[in-house]
Amino acid sequence: MEFIPLSLPGLVLLKPKIFHDGRGHFIKTYSQSLFSDHNIDLSPQEAFYSVSHAGALRGMHFQTPNFQYAKLVHCIKGRIYDVSLDLRRQSPTYGQSWGGRLDDVGREAIYLPPGFAHGFYSLETETVVSYLTNKVHDASHDHGIRWDSFGHIWPCSNPIISERDRGFPPFSDFTSPFSYT
Repeated sequence: MEFIPLSLPGLVLLKPKIFHDGRGHFIKTYSQSLFSDHNIDLSPQEAFYSVSHAGALRGMHFQTPNFQYAKLVHCIKGRIYDVSLDLRRQSPTYGQSWGGRLDDVGREAIYLPPGFAHGFYSLETETVVSYLTNKVHDASHDHGIRWDSFGHIWPCSNPIISERDRGFPPFSDFTSPFSYT
């Protein structure tokens, strides 16, 4: 597995080795020792997946302290435009975002350390996105930032979005509880 640091400190693109044979292919998506070798402490506690229609946008989600989590995101079927937003005060990239495509061809994943909001836009119908988190979900600490409020250029203008996500506050009204270490 190749670990590629992205433009926001702590955000990492993971390129797996894909093993092909006559039956199809096989991919290792997580290894505690490989992650530790790259100074990533994930220790998964929960796993989730979503299935989205083309044009659906999910985000921008995060959990506040003491339930903030690191997250590993894979697109295991279809294609997404994935977005991460740095919410860590004093970070040199506070308020900046990264966006890129993940799909079921390259099988890359994104690792997000605690203090990032995450979202994605589904580019195909029946897109499946898998998440591993290092903390258990806690609804009372589950929050978000409005998807169109932090200057990121998305590949859409009128996505399918939930009422909950539509009601998140804009980034300009957000006071971050996260610090940069």
